[in-house]
Amino acid sequence: MSFKDLLKKDESNSSAGESPAPAEEVPEVKETEKKASKKSSKKKETKTENIVFEPLNAEDTQYGSTCGFLRAKRRGEERGKNFVIDNFCSPYPRVPNVPKSRALTLWQPSNAAVAAQRRLSEQQLIWQNNVVDSDFLKKETPKVITSQNPMGLRRYLFIAALKANANGMIYYLLPLLFNLIFLTLNFTMFAFVPNFIFAVFTTALTIGVWKIASSQNFNLIKKLLLIIFFIVFYALYIFGHETFYPENFALIHYPFAVKLILIIFGIYYFGKFYAMILISYHQDCTADFGNVVQIYAGAPRIGKTSSMVQDGYVIALMKWRQLQYDMYLWHSREREILERNDEDELLEYHEIKIAYNFYIMRRCIPCLFSNIPIQDKNGVRAHELEVNHLKGVYRLPIYTVVLIDEIGAVLKAELGVSKERPYDVSDMFRLGGHFLKWCVIGCEQDYNNVYIDCRRVVGQNKIFLSQEWVCRPILLLKIFAFLQLFLSDSMDKRIVRRRLSAKILIKIERFIRSIGFRKKIYTVVGNTQTEVLSNTPTKYLNVLEENKRLKVRYIPAKIVADYDDRSYKQAYPSYYDKEIFGRLHQKLHIDGKNFDYVRNYVSESKTLNKKRQAVDSNVARLGFKQDSCDKLIDVLEAIRALNDTK
Repeated sequence: MSFKDLLKKDESNSSAGESPAPAEEVPEVKETEKKASKKSSKKKETKTENIVFEPLNAEDTQYGSTCGFLRAKRRGEERGKNFVIDNFCSPYPRVPNVPKSRALTLWQPSNAAVAAQRRLSEQQLIWQNNVVDSDFLKKETPKVITSQNPMGLRRYLFIAALKANANGMIYYLLPLLFNLIFLTLNFTMFAFVPNFIFAVFTTALTIGVWKIASSQNFNLIKKLLLIIFFIVFYALYIFGHETFYPENFALIHYPFAVKLILIIFGIYYFGKFYAMILISYHQDCTADFGNVVQIYAGAPRIGKTSSMVQDGYVIALMKWRQLQYDMYLWHSREREILERNDEDELLEYHEIKIAYNFYIMRRCIPCLFSNIPIQDKNGVRAHELEVNHLKGVYRLPIYTVVLIDEIGAVLKAELGVSKERPYDVSDMFRLGGHFLKWCVIGCEQDYNNVYIDCRRVVGQNKIFLSQEWVCRPILLLKIFAFLQLFLSDSMDKRIVRRRLSAKILIKIERFIRSIGFRKKIYTVVGNTQTEVLSNTPTKYLNVLEENKRLKVRYIPAKIVADYDDRSYKQAYPSYYDKEIFGRLHQKLHIDGKNFDYVRNYVSESKTLNKKRQAVDSNVARLGFKQDSCDKLIDVLEAIRALNDTK
């Protein structure tokens, strides 16, 4: 019997549930094989062979480390020439101190191992091969790891904040520079002090009137009275200044004073804008809320997703900085770690190492996973978050920031009590902060709609109440609104393809929309404080104002990264329709020309059907269209037939 036949026989025995042949029977098999070869040697040429076991080298196989593996060769003589009939590489380690005749039998797997291997699916085999072993954990890394940071200079929060507010800085800085140049050139030409006092007083009065007119704390009568009071007070100031200080009043040059007023306004808005930059940057630096779950709740279109993207982006930069720092500390002590050979320490080093290598091998936003596409200004994107990541099936790197927009649609709340389709996310949300050091931000209009296993471990719920665009370029907005009105009003005549002008308008609008900040008023409630939503919005807001629990968050009008806030539109099936279906309403009853008999299409019951059966014939005599009457009769007959069958 040949070497291959022996293997096939052993495999067939193991697959059929039989135990492998004992080691003592192997020499008997070889004796019978020799007898058979002697009988056949009378008819054929002489042919002898033997089995030789040799150790394998590492380059002879694909396994990487082949220590202890053997090669089995069949060698023989035929017509006086040496030949090698077959080679076989066994994937099982050699059993020490076992005779060569028994080694072949002992290499074969047991019946239980073969049956367990066959029960594994293809995906399970992939997972099985993906488990680290001791050799992989002890693998040394290069002394110097050279890589390019995937974020470039944008990994610094301050640079990201400056780039997010670059257009606003230009918009508020250029007028101030021109005003200062004008002031320098005209400083000696006119009396500065009287004109400056007049300009400051006029500016303060103008700002006061503007604040009163735009305030919501006064009714219309109070606003008019206060504005009249300020105007009378300003007139008295001019009259008193001219009467009691005629010499100083004569030094006032009105064109120069008006320009000083514009300079004061420029300095005021310039200072306000740059103060907002510092406040926003400080809030970004303190945005990290720890390794917990946080839910952003509030009404639709109030700024939950934009706040989530802004906070998630800046927190991811902090996590990436921490990951790099940990990689430096562990990589510097690699020799000591390998010498200690502590499995827990090796696994921890492996976790940091593979997370760092995962991010430097691709151009991405490090430490950021999201279920909606996120991309920064350079086209660098975040990684896609899947439900299997939340279940623990797919591995997430350490120091991960997880963003889940519309978490109620991703993890359905009603499945929290379902025994048929439960979500296996309890362990990840409960213990992810321990073994992943992650933080999760989820957006939902009502945080009571969050999946129960997530809601139980939420660190805090941030409820957004309002969003306001502050430091916006009012003058540019008015000019652009006029351009929009002019273009849209002329479209009923003809639409001409002007590619250049369209691109210019798009760039102008983007420039305007990127100036200023989003002022968001929110409050923070605990994990169990869900009863506040039962109050009406006005009452709820008054309670919060009394308790002084309102907070303000400023983020740039053009946040540091773009996102697709229409990610769920592809789930809308009619989104792909070629045509739009729509039908105009019939004439109003008020014109006296609508004589169609409209039946009740909401409810159907036996009582209503009897009522209609009794009155439809009389209603038809009032002069309704015959088509309508025929339809009514058809409907009545169908209803009667249905009732008869029931």
